[in-house]
Amino acid sequence: VNKLEQWWDSVGVDRTCPMCGNGQWDAGEIISGSDVSGEGNVLPMVQVICQNCSYVMMFAAMPIELT
Repeated sequence: VNKLEQWWDSVGVDRTCPMCGNGQWDAGEIISGSDVSGEGNVLPMVQVICQNCSYVMMFAAMPIELT
């Protein structure tokens, strides 16, 4: 979570949950996202889960250097 939080700070991410307004998150698994290129390439995604309401967001893992 620390690396994700550092990246959020560096790019100015608003940490407020859009569903409940909470600001506390847990990092979930890194998963393979869908093929965004049409060429069979998958984009690794990190799950970010609200500690209050369990809302899930996804961020591309590579720009955050999580892969």
